[in-house]
Amino acid sequence: MKTPAALCLCLVATAACSTEAGDPAISYGDRLAVPSRDGWSSEAAWPGFTLIGPLKSVHVQLVDMAGEAVHTWDTAAKPGVANYLTERGTLLRCLRIEEHPVFDGGGEGGWIQELDWDGSVLWDFRWDSEDGLNHHDIEELPSGNILLIAWDRITRAEALSAGRDPELLGGDELWPGAVYEIRPTRPEGGEVVWSWHSWDHLVQGIDPAKPNYGEPADRPHRIDVDLIQSG
Repeated sequence: MKTPAALCLCLVATAACSTEAGDPAISYGDRLAVPSRDGWSSEAAWPGFTLIGPLKSVHVQLVDMAGEAVHTWDTAAKPGVANYLTERGTLLRCLRIEEHPVFDGGGEGGWIQELDWDGSVLWDFRWDSEDGLNHHDIEELPSGNILLIAWDRITRAEALSAGRDPELLGGDELWPGAVYEIRPTRPEGGEVVWSWHSWDHLVQGIDPAKPNYGEPADRPHRIDVDLIQSG
């Protein structure tokens, strides 16, 4: 892999991209106009490069201070949602699996890839079963392991048994949050080495016979089961 020696990343961003009817579309590689507003100048901006991954695009661009795209990755899917340039000069990207049979809550992903500078896939990982889906963001740890946030799928019966108010259960299931630490097994897959599940830390004020009974306001270190998103 050959990466420009002077490459310096100071901002990683995922940005939505759209144009109003009648507005000319901005093509990849076009120079971006400097915004006109008081109290800001391009000369005063922090020097470096910006990584841009529009929400509706499969392309990721590295843009310099002049608004010029110095590099473009063509990826396999739209983002889901984060993109990061690693210190190795690779692109670590969350991708969205379209039309997932279970999870459709905004920010859904299900797929992570690491791409070399030339676009070749160095690592391919899926977290997209009917029991769980990663979403929104990831974090690469100093060890090289990846932290990801995900939804776990809980059935209606399990939700009610944990003290969920049936009047607040809008669907047939709940999607409590979880955090997983994944050790990549390149070029494909990974091993779960640690996980934390919000479902293990619930409190409910409905049924005093259940072990997780209590007033949520009095137990701020616990998660109110009635606040978990319905599926």
